Amino acid sequence: MFARVCDVNGRKHICSRDKESANLYDIFQQRLSIHRRACQHKIKMAVEIMLKDALILVDDHPDFKIKSSKGEMLNISQANGDMEAYTKLTDHVFERILHYQEGRKEPSSEEERKKEQDLEKAREILQRVMEEMKKESDLEQAREILQRVMEERKKESDLEKAREILKRVMKRELYRCVGQAKVCSYVFMCLY
Repeated sequence: MFARVCDVNGRKHICSRDKESANLYDIFQQRLSIHRRACQHKIKMAVEIMLKDALILVDDHPDFKIKSSKGEMLNISQANGDMEAYTKLTDHVFERILHYQEGRKEPSSEEERKKEQDLEKAREILQRVMEEMKKESDLEQAREILQRVMEERKKESDLEKAREILKRVMKRELYRCVGQAKVCSYVFMCLY
């Protein structure tokens, strides 16, 4: 596809040939379709909201601070302003939330108790997400097994039909449209 940047009335525009308009339309139609089916899927949106809620709950927790390129400790929500800190935001944050209970001390102040309660709520949210994902995985596995069973039954059914056809051929119960057919001694059909 041919396109270039043109200056129109002092503004820059991406321009393409009129022959390419159908291709451009198809590209954006596909993008819209993918966006609606994948990006705006109701389950994806629900999981996204739950993950966001979990991250918001541990945002102020001192054990979930991220070191920036300048050496200062940032909250999770502030990490998007520093590229080094942002690259440290991986799935390990969720793993730390899920397994944080191991080796932690008892909170001493009211503020620490609230942060621990928020951490517990975040853990519960992530555990619910993980349980739902496991259910979806189990459901997908069940679908695959069912599909394989159905394919096997179809193969067995096809094999049984083939056996029936061969029995009919051996008994000389041939289809009417075949015409005059004879069974040779080598179990081959010879058409005359």
